[in-house]
Amino acid sequence: MKIKMCMVHFIAATWIGVGASAASAALHSYSGSAVIATSSLPADVAVGDVFHFSFTYDDQITDTDIDTDNGIFMGATTSFSLASEPGNSGSWNPSGGAFTFPQRVDTTDDINESGDIIDSIFVDAEGTGFPTLDGEAFDSVSLYLATTALGFVNDTGAGQTLGAQLGGPLPADLSFYDYALKFQIDTEVGIATGTITALSVIREPASLALLGLGGLVVLRRGRRVTN
Repeated sequence: MKIKMCMVHFIAATWIGVGASAASAALHSYSGSAVIATSSLPADVAVGDVFHFSFTYDDQITDTDIDTDNGIFMGATTSFSLASEPGNSGSWNPSGGAFTFPQRVDTTDDINESGDIIDSIFVDAEGTGFPTLDGEAFDSVSLYLATTALGFVNDTGAGQTLGAQLGGPLPADLSFYDYALKFQIDTEVGIATGTITALSVIREPASLALLGLGGLVVLRRGRRVTN
């Protein structure tokens, strides 16, 4: 008599933790591009030069500012990258530098002098090892996205998470930011500013999404036992 026995093995791989983290949606990643419009560093960063960036922020970081018109989220930016477009007129290439982490994200929920409601998010990244710009050390690169859309930022004061204040992930539709789409490179003295021309969400790899849904891999192995 032959009996086929099936052994079912449940493998709880280390990827399960990754999938669970992704499913919680605490981290949000974006990539984008910007074109320089004005520059006091023309030999290094020229008007018309294009730069590409990416960043990740943690929406579970809490506001440390008690005011309800400004949010300060210390350590919210967990990664940032910057690259120059091949063929730029300026000679500056940031690829040799390294950004330091974590870094802060700021928000505003305010009214300007004209009485317009301005809600904004400010992502700033500092680093070391970058080539100099017009003889000055690189200081930071920043992104400023602002809108007059009511309710983009809902600041209730200290202790509120960034995700709760924004009401969800940062919108990637550039038409939403009707007040400002500013990109800026700073040294201690010089400055180059431009406009963000592209912004998109970096999607979670499909393999990790599946792990987040399932979490377990089931393998079936059969063997025959002869009596």
